[in-house]
Amino acid sequence: MKSIILFIRTLLFYFILLIPISNAQHRQLQCKVVGISDGDTLTCLHQYKAIKVRLLYIDAPESAQAFGNRAKQTLAQLAFKKEVFIQSTGYDRYDRLLGVVYDEKGQDINLKMVEQGMAWAYSQTKPIYQAAEAQARMEKRGLWQDPHPMNPKAFRDKKRNENKRSNFSNNLLSPQTPTQKANHSTLGLNCQQKRSCKQIPDYPTALYYFHQCGWQELDGNQDGIPCNKLYRKAKQ
Repeated sequence: MKSIILFIRTLLFYFILLIPISNAQHRQLQCKVVGISDGDTLTCLHQYKAIKVRLLYIDAPESAQAFGNRAKQTLAQLAFKKEVFIQSTGYDRYDRLLGVVYDEKGQDINLKMVEQGMAWAYSQTKPIYQAAEAQARMEKRGLWQDPHPMNPKAFRDKKRNENKRSNFSNNLLSPQTPTQKANHSTLGLNCQQKRSCKQIPDYPTALYYFHQCGWQELDGNQDGIPCNKLYRKAKQ
């Protein structure tokens, strides 16, 4: 009985692929997976051309996140060195083909990643993906074993903000010219004379006290930024 059901599902899948789609952006192709970048990106070979494919509707943990490597391994188990079928809706801004990837049995690999707890379903996506995520959450599969899982988008935003903050601080901490050092001396920047953030005129001065004098108390919330009000003012 199971073999009959599987045959019917496979037959229906191939039938769907043969149905013409009016939108020119939609396309179907068959290819062999030759590379796995992470839990939601793979490379397949189609007519001797390598195509980077971003799996639609899902977002797998980044490599630096918990379960990032596990997600990559899971996608490899499902697709690497296998013939797959892709139903695409076009390309993203990184020129990756966006699509749903099906294996030779007609099973939705994107969906299987969510079912196994190796990817999040996008909030605005098909109900079947949201239902799969809810089930995986309830049964604590994969990444849902983590007591505090972080959405990959939130993780990327956090890293992006950290990089911006680091670059901004590095620019302010660039090597000082003799004139700048003299200015600090002229302004009376004395490490022996303690000051609060309210007594410090600007963020570069706060950075000087924080890094050169070791005044850790200027970082009251311990986020690595001394005198947050001065920092926000300097960014304006």
